[in-house]
Amino acid sequence: MELAAIVPLPATVHAAAFAPVAGEVALVRVVRALLGPVPTSGIIVVADESLVAEARSCLDSAGLSAVSVITSWAPGTRRQCLAAAVEHLGREAHPASHVLVHDHRHPLAPVDVTERVIAGLRAGHPVVAPVLPMTDTVKVVDDRGAVVGTVDRTALRTVQYPRGYQSAVLAQSITGDADEFVAALAAGTPIATVDGDADAFAAELPTDAPLLDAISATHHPG
Repeated sequence: MELAAIVPLPATVHAAAFAPVAGEVALVRVVRALLGPVPTSGIIVVADESLVAEARSCLDSAGLSAVSVITSWAPGTRRQCLAAAVEHLGREAHPASHVLVHDHRHPLAPVDVTERVIAGLRAGHPVVAPVLPMTDTVKVVDDRGAVVGTVDRTALRTVQYPRGYQSAVLAQSITGDADEFVAALAAGTPIATVDGDADAFAAELPTDAPLLDAISATHHPG
């Protein structure tokens, strides 16, 4: 299995992607969560033109100069970032058969999650996503905002990153305007799940940086 990974940086994410989290910017943290399971040469950060120089500088400063940074198609939306990366991968001598897509909003996602997603791809699943059981109580409200019921959360899951795709499935899932995961689901593509991680939640950066710092400190005291 030839494996690659994409980290998209659309034009709107500057403050979040480069926010410091426990001593490293979010972008660097998500790239590190891919290293090992994915060869360094197979990781591509694809950024809006306005973010390319800063992305390159951050990675170089973190000792990750072997990670490629390429420019997104204009006007630099998330979908165009992914499309540019897929095209780039398709031009390689040995194109990747499977691709991970990570997200800067999940900077504490550990490498264990990456490994579980890859194991799901190796098992033959076309799409693999890490999930956690829903623990919050979910209520149904009417047009006036009054609570009218409680949703059974037994079958509900929160979906995390990174997510894995067969390359052909990812390419087909970025042709429209929908999120690639939503597009794959709408197309009837089977989606397998693996265990996520409590630390791999979606963060609102830079607002949530102090919370992430505190969580990281519990794992690395002193």
